[in-house]
Amino acid sequence: MEASNQVPPLQDKYVWKAIWLMQVPQKVKMFVWRACRNAMPTKQALMRRTIIGNSICDRCQADVEDPLHALWTCTELDTIANDARIRLDEFHITRQGLESQMQRAVGSAQNQWLPPPMDAVKINFDGATGPKKKKAGIGVVVRDVNGLVLASCAKKKHQPYKAVEIESLAAATALSLVTDLGFRHVILEGDSMEVIQALRENTQPLTPTDLMLEDVRRFSQNFDELLFSRTKRDGNVVAHILAKYALSIPDFLVWMEDVPSHILPIVQADLARLH
Repeated sequence: MEASNQVPPLQDKYVWKAIWLMQVPQKVKMFVWRACRNAMPTKQALMRRTIIGNSICDRCQADVEDPLHALWTCTELDTIANDARIRLDEFHITRQGLESQMQRAVGSAQNQWLPPPMDAVKINFDGATGPKKKKAGIGVVVRDVNGLVLASCAKKKHQPYKAVEIESLAAATALSLVTDLGFRHVILEGDSMEVIQALRENTQPLTPTDLMLEDVRRFSQNFDELLFSRTKRDGNVVAHILAKYALSIPDFLVWMEDVPSHILPIVQADLARLH
């Protein structure tokens, strides 16, 4: 007879009592109870009912998939948990972006993203700091007069930066990207008043911010026309969400004529307001 992983009957009432007293939602209690009773649709249970012919775990390929293995001992559980955290981060980023878009819908037109002139492209950039400011992220998106994405990127910085520092690095990353793409008429737009004002004044590097913007000034020589534009956060949402997303990636990602799928609704909302 096949051995059972179920809790012995004499202990059932004690196990159930302990589960019932847990301060968690009812569905969590039922899930734990089903796991204790070996009443989950694991591969072991499905094989016992002759639904499948193999009880080996699909993830690790090393052991029978029973409740204990599926929930606790599988060596691939850390990978699954990390993937889940990334997906959850993407969900929160998208939700925050959509909430910001809804707020923009009732705001004035000057707070919305506005397209560049016919012969130019607009590059929006932004920087973000991570939890406890141990890392930082950069987001850049390039769009044309029709609001269509020409390129975008997200870059993770593995060290802490002050807000104005990461914004300065984001501006340099933005111009580096469009230099590689070969655009000649460019509008560089961000929501940092300090950075945009420093770029407009084009003074000699006297402050730490001026020094960090030297790369931007160096890249500016590659364009026939380069204008600097300051917008509010509501006009810079796509770049901002890309910067937040950069905190969860390994290093540097570029998308040609696209953005990450969870950011696409934000781009589409900007497009809808142009027509």
